[in-house]
Amino acid sequence: MGVNDTDKTKPEPGNLDTDIDLSDYNNNADTFAGNYGGLIQRLRSIQPRCKIFIVSMPRNSNLNPIIQAMPTKFDNVFLIDLKQYQSMYENPTFKDNYYLGGHLNPAGYLYTAYLFMAYIDWIIRKNPGKFKDVGLIGTTYTTDPT
Repeated sequence: MGVNDTDKTKPEPGNLDTDIDLSDYNNNADTFAGNYGGLIQRLRSIQPRCKIFIVSMPRNSNLNPIIQAMPTKFDNVFLIDLKQYQSMYENPTFKDNYYLGGHLNPAGYLYTAYLFMAYIDWIIRKNPGKFKDVGLIGTTYTTDPT
């Protein structure tokens, strides 16, 4: 779900603890928390071993606390926290150089790609055991001998 989606629809934030039915995402509440959790649950129903990276919004949003808490609700969900660590998206000089008409320009997207690569690399290096089987996802194989 993109930032523009939330800007246009103004979803009700909801509650991470009460709006997500971990046993059946079809029962999730029709709130941002319930729908975002449902996206994660749907992906997990397709590939139970998948690793999911989610991204907080770089500007102030009442939805960021829900996004930032998703990794506490679901295993193998990892947060790229732009709100916490990348305030430069709101910097006027950054906007002058890397935005065009309200959206990132090609240099801005390149910057963001490098930022995401570095952040994902950091997450993997911090959690190597959670990523050791990633090349085997989608197969019946694991690195676990049992």
